[in-house]
Amino acid sequence: MNEPTVTKMKQMKLYGMHNAFKTAIESGKTDHYTLDEFVSMLIDAEWDET
Repeated sequence: MNEPTVTKMKQMKLYGMHNAFKTAIESGKTDHYTLDEFVSMLIDAEWDET
């Protein structure tokens, strides 16, 4: 896992993105997404958190 990225997300208070990114990486589900789908999923997770 990219720890610097996870740490930055937490410091920037992007908790939705942090949780979605960490879950996706840990579960290995990143292979199911294209790059734009993965970014969209992260943004949607952050949107839903607020």
